[in-house]
Amino acid sequence: MNRIKTTIFLLVFPLLAFSQFSQAEIELKIETFSEQELVMECSIMLTEGYYYQAGLITDKLLEINPTSSNYNYRRGYIHLSLNQNYNAAIPHLEKAILNTDKLYDMQSASELSAPIDAFYYLAKAYHLKHQISLAEQYYTAFIERSLPKSPLVVMAQNGLKQCLIAKDLMQFPKTVKINNVGSKINTEQPEYSPIISLDGTSLYFTSRRMWENNQSLPSFDYRYNLHPEDVYISYLSKDSVWGEPIKAPFNKPLNNEATLSISPDERRIYVYEDSVGNGDIFYSEYAKNKFKDIEYFDEPLINTKYWEPHCSVTPDGKVMFFVSDRNGGFGGTDIYRCVKLPDGKWSIPVNCGPQINTEWNEDSPFIAIDHKTLYFSSNGPKSMGGYDIFVSLQGEDGTWSQPINLGYPINAAGDDLFYTTTIDGSTGYFTSQRDDSYGNKDIYQVNSNLYSFKNLIVFKGRVHVKKGAALPEDLYLNIQCLNCGETSKKKVYPRLTDGLYIATLDACREYEVSFSFDNGKKEIYNEAINTNCTANRDEIYRDVWLDLGDTTMGKNFYLAGKISESGSRQKLEGVAVKIYNKATNELVSSTFTDKNGKYYSDTLETGANNDPINYKVVFEKEGYLNVNYEIPIVVGQSHIVYLDTLINSQLLAATPGNNIGVSLKPIYFNYNDYKIRKDAAIELDKVVAILKNNPAITIELGAHTDARGDDVNNQILSEKRAQASADYIISKGIDASRITAVGYGESKLLVSNEKVDRMKRYRDKEVAHQKNRRTEFIITNNPK
Repeated sequence: MNRIKTTIFLLVFPLLAFSQFSQAEIELKIETFSEQELVMECSIMLTEGYYYQAGLITDKLLEINPTSSNYNYRRGYIHLSLNQNYNAAIPHLEKAILNTDKLYDMQSASELSAPIDAFYYLAKAYHLKHQISLAEQYYTAFIERSLPKSPLVVMAQNGLKQCLIAKDLMQFPKTVKINNVGSKINTEQPEYSPIISLDGTSLYFTSRRMWENNQSLPSFDYRYNLHPEDVYISYLSKDSVWGEPIKAPFNKPLNNEATLSISPDERRIYVYEDSVGNGDIFYSEYAKNKFKDIEYFDEPLINTKYWEPHCSVTPDGKVMFFVSDRNGGFGGTDIYRCVKLPDGKWSIPVNCGPQINTEWNEDSPFIAIDHKTLYFSSNGPKSMGGYDIFVSLQGEDGTWSQPINLGYPINAAGDDLFYTTTIDGSTGYFTSQRDDSYGNKDIYQVNSNLYSFKNLIVFKGRVHVKKGAALPEDLYLNIQCLNCGETSKKKVYPRLTDGLYIATLDACREYEVSFSFDNGKKEIYNEAINTNCTANRDEIYRDVWLDLGDTTMGKNFYLAGKISESGSRQKLEGVAVKIYNKATNELVSSTFTDKNGKYYSDTLETGANNDPINYKVVFEKEGYLNVNYEIPIVVGQSHIVYLDTLINSQLLAATPGNNIGVSLKPIYFNYNDYKIRKDAAIELDKVVAILKNNPAITIELGAHTDARGDDVNNQILSEKRAQASADYIISKGIDASRITAVGYGESKLLVSNEKVDRMKRYRDKEVAHQKNRRTEFIITNNPK
C-alpha cells in the first residue's frame, strides 16, 4: 500500500471482475470494442480503482458522445481521483449535473444521465478551486437530492463545515512567504513528505520519479499511472540553491519507500515500507558514509497488522508519535504516542485523545525540537478543505492544547500535509498541490515568525578533524547542566558528513560540555557555558578541531559580519564572502550572506588568544562593486571576529552614475594647485584597488575647483587636476581607456558662493572651499 492514499472519491458499483492490462492492450480495446463494451470495461476499471486506464477509455466514449452526462461525469470524477485536477474536472462535471438520475445505470451505454453524486464532486472541485460559495451551493444541492444513506452525504456535510472555516481563514490571511522549492526537487511526478534537517541544509523527501534504465517499471502503478515511492536527499549549497537529489542507497526498484522522520544528527532515518503487512515503519542507520539497508522496526505494539504510515521521534529519541488505523481509535487514522523504556523497549502506545484526533483522519505528526510542539494534519471539520496543518502544545501535565489551524495561505482547500521545520521553527516545509505545482503534489517552503519558537537557546557548532581524517563515529558531546536541580546530562552526536552538532539549552543555566570518543574512554576538551537569562532567543556557536594523533581538541576562530547596500542600507543576500590567506593567497573559506545579510566563515584554524592573523576578505555580488580588505587581527577570547567593526561592510551598486569614491575621503588639492598630495595618493590607491577588483567598469574622473579666481583659470586648473589624478591611477597599472578625465571648473559647487559669503569664520570658509576642490569617480558603463 502506498504511503499516500489518494483522497477517496466514492463510487458505489457492483463488484466486477478485472484483470490488469498493459497500455497496448488498453489501446487495442479502445480501437476495437463497441461502445457498450467500452462502458463495461470502463466501469470495471473504475470499480477496481484503475483510474488512468478508465480515463483513456472515457476519452474515447466522449468522442462518441461528447454531451453525455454519464461520460462527462466519469471524466470529471477521474480527474479528481487521479490528481485533484479541479480545473480539468469542472467543465465535465458542469455538463454532468445537467442530467442526473437516482437510478443511474453505470453499466449501460444507453445511460445518458449522471448519478446524483455529480453534484458532490462538482462541489469538491469548486472547493479545491477556492470558489467557496459555489462549493456550498453544490454540496447543499447534493444533500437535498441524494439518498440519505449515501456515504457521500457525511462527506458533503463535512465539506460544508470546512467551507465555513475556509471563508473565515481566507478573510484574514497570515503574513507568510510561501515558495515552491523549485524544479531541482519537484517534478511532474508527486514529491511529498519532506524532512528538513535542523540547520536547513539537508532535505529528505519522497518522489515517484522513474529509475534509470526503467528498473522500477515492473512496480509501475497502473491504477494511478505512477512509479513506486523512493527516498531522495538534496543538500543546500552555500549560495542557497538545492542540489541535484540523490536517491537513498536503501531504495529498492520494486518497493515503496517513503520518508517519515530523521534524527537530529541525521544518523537514523525512519522510512515507510509496504513489502510486508499493510505498510509499516522501518529505519536505516548511517555508517561508513552511507545509509544502510532498511530494517523492520520490530516493535509489535507499534507495527501491527494495521496500517502505520507515519511517525516522528523526539530529538532525544525517547518519544515516538505515529499514525495507525488500528481498532479503538476515534476515526480513520489516529495519532498515537509511546515512550522508550529504560530497557530499550517501547511502552504501550496511547491514543493522543480527542483533543488531537477526530472521527476523520489525522496524519503526518511532527514533534519539534522543544519536545512539546506537535504539528499534524487533519481532514476533519476544522480544516478549510482536505487535510490542513495544525499545531498543538503539550502542557506540563501532559495534556494537549486546542489545536490551532496554521491558517491561510499555509493551508489551502486541498491536502496540506507533512509539515516539518528547522530548529527555530521560522522555516517550514510541507506538501501541497497548488496552481504553481509542477504537475502533482509538490514540496513548499514557508517562512514566518508566527510560529517560531520562543525562549530557545541553541548550542551548535562543528567538529573538524585535522589532516582530513574521518570523524570518529563514536565521538559525542557531553552536555551536563550543573544547576538544574537534578542530574541533567545528555549526549549529542555530530553529523558524520560535516561534524555539525546541534542541541538546545535552558535559559539562565550553567553547563559543562566535553567531547568523548573511543566508547567513552577518551574525554577531551572541556568548557563551561552560561546561558543568557533574559534573551528570548540566543545562539551559542563553538567550532572545535580534533587532532587524532594526540587526541586533543582546540577552539577555532572564525569571521562573522553582515553586509548592506551603500546608501539604502538594505541587507544584501547572496553576497559571496571569500577569505584568503594573505601570505599564500590560498582560499581558506567561502560562504554567502543569508537573507539578513549575515555571514559566518568556515572555521579557519585553531588560534590562541592574542595570536596575530592576516587575511584578505573579498565581497562579491553580481550588480555590485567587488571589494577586498586586508585584515590584520588578533584572536580574542570569544574566538569570533566581527568584521563590521574593522571594515566597511557596504556594497555599492555597479550602475552608471554611482560614485565609486563615495566611501573614500575626498581627494583634496591645495589652492591653485594640481599636484597630488600625500593624503590624496592614499585615497587614489583605493580607487586603483576598486578598479582592479572590478575590471569591467569604466569611470569618469571629474575634477572641481572652488569659486575663487578667474573662471577660465579655474576651468584649466580643474582639467589639470583631473588629468593628474588619471595619470596617477594609470601609473598604477590601470588601462587608460577605462578612465575619462573631465574638468568642471567651478560649475558644480557643493557649497555655493552665497553660503560661503555668509560664513563668519575664516576656518569655516576654507573648509567650504576645500569641499568644492574635489575629484569624483563616476561609473560610466553598465558592466555585465
